[in-house]
Amino acid sequence: MRSTSDSASPASGTSPIAPAWVEIAKRYRDDPAASERLTRTVMGGSNAASRHWAGKVSEANMPPNASVVSEREARALVNWILVLVP
Repeated sequence: MRSTSDSASPASGTSPIAPAWVEIAKRYRDDPAASERLTRTVMGGSNAASRHWAGKVSEANMPPNASVVSEREARALVNWILVLVP
């Protein structure tokens, strides 16, 4: 589901486009509503007004993915990311 060209290379000297999946898992591991909220973000894209990763990633926003993946696929990916960190 993820393209290797979706993020900047660490060697490029630029900020990554998105946080690492492990960083997402760490940030949301204790949030019982994380799966639902992150699934909505994957489907609808990120909001430029609520940049909770500001300063850690580039200013690019994630576009909506509803035309690319189903909600079921998005939820499966989100749940897989959330269990990367116990």
